[in-house]
Amino acid sequence: MDETYIDNTVSNSEPDSSSITDERNGLVLVDKPLDITSHGVTRQIRRFFGQRSVGHTGTLDPLASGLMVVCLGGATKLSRFMDLDQKVYQATVRLGKRSTTLDAEGVYDAESDSAAPDVSESQIRATIETFIGNIQQKVPLFSAVKVSGKRLYKSARAGEDVETPVRTVRIDEIRFVEYEAPELKIVVSCGGGTYIRSLAADIGDSLGCGAYLSELRRMAVGDFTVEKAHTLEALEQRASDGSIDEALLDATASIKLPRITVSSDFEARVRHGVRPRPENISKISSEFAAGDQVSLVNERAELLAIG
Repeated sequence: MDETYIDNTVSNSEPDSSSITDERNGLVLVDKPLDITSHGVTRQIRRFFGQRSVGHTGTLDPLASGLMVVCLGGATKLSRFMDLDQKVYQATVRLGKRSTTLDAEGVYDAESDSAAPDVSESQIRATIETFIGNIQQKVPLFSAVKVSGKRLYKSARAGEDVETPVRTVRIDEIRFVEYEAPELKIVVSCGGGTYIRSLAADIGDSLGCGAYLSELRRMAVGDFTVEKAHTLEALEQRASDGSIDEALLDATASIKLPRITVSSDFEARVRHGVRPRPENISKISSEFAAGDQVSLVNERAELLAIG
């Protein structure tokens, strides 16, 4: 779910191959709207930048909005080194109903008019506290995770009986915002790979009333926040007026590895894969142990290699 997805497909709405390049390298922060897939966002970005290699660092469902970190060019290869694991979500959980998809799309018809559950704010606060820490979470049946080589959502749509996997995920904080029956609003800080849909359903089960995720907005990824993101409309305008490159961010700023600065006379050799010796190093940013990954930069702090 949090691996970089690279989109190299072509559609009729995109520029022809003669106008596509891979010259740009960097990140674009996008405020994804509702009712568009993450794949659809990358295709839009590809069209705006005229760029072939475009990827995102974590999927958002069509019914979710908020921050997507999109990589261009060489940044797609660097994403696994970026410090983007921490996520923050603003979620609305509808108590008293269950859903096959764990969101608003699959609400059981029999529960469509169910009354608000008889639960108090104190019960809710005590319950959400139990989900903080490293917890076991069942992957939603309607998800893109593969089991026996097949996407779970395809098995679900085919009516197949599939045992969904259980994963350990990390939830750092669940902040209670408000409860106006039947809707509970919370803010969740968590590690990558956490399904907020599953969390919503599990909270409902713990309260004994059932629940599903009715709204979701991703507020932050790593150090990036949605307040700094661009809407697709704003990016399209930038593409039209020639200012699209101003939306690009330096991808190397998110790489939190120990940094080794090599001398200027050795820079070219690093680019060709030659390992620096102590006499080729002008500065080391922090301590590291044998076998640790480090970033090699030049004296202008430009990334040369990961070693």
